[in-house]
Amino acid sequence: SFSTLAFESSLYWADMERAEYYIQKAIKLSNDEDRMKLKDDFESANLALSRFKEKAGFEKDEAKLLSSIIMNILESNNIRIKGISYIYEQNHEEKLNTYIVTAQCEDPSKIADMNMDLAFKLAEYDELLDKNFSAIIRGCSTNTDGGIAPCL
Repeated sequence: SFSTLAFESSLYWADMERAEYYIQKAIKLSNDEDRMKLKDDFESANLALSRFKEKAGFEKDEAKLLSSIIMNILESNNIRIKGISYIYEQNHEEKLNTYIVTAQCEDPSKIADMNMDLAFKLAEYDELLDKNFSAIIRGCSTNTDGGIAPCL
């Protein structure tokens, strides 16, 4: 439904207020079984983004800034986003807090170029320089059955 697509788009832009607005609309239009899944999807996405922002030391707008930088890079390369994920780990003394955007792109050279663009764009914003995070764009391909298969 339109509401579900708008919810997903809001997540890509790290706009949880808008995501909540659209998920509420989708919930109203859904059956009982789907309502629980939609609520769980929202809660899971909200928790993941909140945890990422907390570990990064982000303020509210800094997550939106990061998302907009990545979305603009994808858009300028005519690449579609397929999803967002987060990795939080602590091994020994190293802490990992990574924002991963999966894009529908099978060209390793293009993925590398977009990640270079991302690194340079992030360096342009002083408010992001002292934060504890990394961000990457990874590619994926479409399987013959139409599903998405990540390729790192």
